[in-house]
Amino acid sequence: MHDIHQTTADALPTIINYLKNAGYEFVTIDQLYQHKLYPMTNYYSQHDTR
Repeated sequence: MHDIHQTTADALPTIINYLKNAGYEFVTIDQLYQHKLYPMTNYYSQHDTR
């Protein structure tokens, strides 16, 4: 999704509500990985950084 398009930005609240109602939970990347993340690091999986 690209927020440079107004139609995408306008649709986002509807999409988020739909996904939440379908059981999805939104979390931050920090919450997903459960540890401190470092800038300029590529994260390929929880235990694979390059």
